[in-house]
Amino acid sequence: MKFLNNLPIAAKLGILVGVTLLGLSAAGLYSAFMMQREMLSAREAQTHALVETARNMAIGLQKQVEAGKMTKEAAIEEFGRSARTLTYDNGSGYMFVYTMDGITVATPDLKQIGTNRLDIETNGRKLARELRDGVAAKGEVTLRYEYMKPGDEKPIRKLSYAVAIPGWNMFVGTGVYLDDLDAKLMPIIMALIVATVVIGAVSGAVAWMIGRSITRPLSQLGARMQSLADGKLEESIPGSDRRDEIGAMAATVQVFKDNAVRIRGLEREEAAAKERAAAERQAMMNSIASNFESSVNGIVRSVATSAAGMQTTAESMTASARDASARAATVGSASERASSNVGTVAAAAEELSSSVAEIARQVNQSNEIASKAVADAERTNATVHVLSSGAEKSGEVVQLIHSIAAQTKLL
Repeated sequence: MKFLNNLPIAAKLGILVGVTLLGLSAAGLYSAFMMQREMLSAREAQTHALVETARNMAIGLQKQVEAGKMTKEAAIEEFGRSARTLTYDNGSGYMFVYTMDGITVATPDLKQIGTNRLDIETNGRKLARELRDGVAAKGEVTLRYEYMKPGDEKPIRKLSYAVAIPGWNMFVGTGVYLDDLDAKLMPIIMALIVATVVIGAVSGAVAWMIGRSITRPLSQLGARMQSLADGKLEESIPGSDRRDEIGAMAATVQVFKDNAVRIRGLEREEAAAKERAAAERQAMMNSIASNFESSVNGIVRSVATSAAGMQTTAESMTASARDASARAATVGSASERASSNVGTVAAAAEELSSSVAEIARQVNQSNEIASKAVADAERTNATVHVLSSGAEKSGEVVQLIHSIAAQTKLL
């Protein structure tokens, strides 16, 4: 029954109570039916006993007729008188005797004796004919119908039983009213109804209380689980002190809460660890940056100092070059005053002058490079290489000048 999965617990308990009430009602109705059946059976047995008594009376009279002690007409007349005296239930119960032709032989109403009742209708039914036909067919008949009881305004249910009298072409029977059975059965039915209602009310109340004891804690647990999902871990778990299935569910939810609290603690610890690691990394980066800045500043200062020294060297070399140029000029003058045979020396002096000019140009270039080294520390290495190369050329020029000077002295 998958549809039960979609019903709330209160509805399921209501269905249970309803089914219980239906069962009780069905059991009550069945009990009432069986009780009514037993009472009818007892009443039928009563009618059978009374009719059997009258029939035995007729059989006894018939034996006297057969014995020649009385005539058949006298026996029938005696049987009619005796049958009229057989009454019960304060006169409401009596015997009736009819011939198979429908002629009344015995009845409490003397006016009906000798009349034909086959076609007389009572509440739309020809009772005498139905009784005669039943007896003719089976020898006996039981008939249920409604008949007016003396002193009542409405017809009442009645039960009649009749049997054939052998040899007389007659049947004898009696009828009993069933209103007393209804009177006896009605209090029992009412008691069953009251008991069913009371049991239903009590069952409904108990089912309601049980339903509330289930649905309310479940609703609270559901709301608490939702709050746990929303991250609210401060509130307690309802129903954790119970010892039933709801208590077990509450214990499970408590486990979820404890795990959530533990996870939140771990998350906080992890966040704190990340913050500490970030702070440590930042401090380390700051330290590295500071150390790198100090190192770079030291390197820049060192390069600047080296560049300044190289600038000084270059200036000194410039001065030396100027001195060499002056000496070269002096050598030129001396050479002019020398003999014309030293033309070769003059040409060498002119070449020396060109070399000196080249040296001056290179010295100026060295000064510019040194200035750039001071302004741009990042190009220091390249500038140093250039200056070093210039210095080497300057050394070669100086050596050449010394060589020329020596030759000039020789000349």
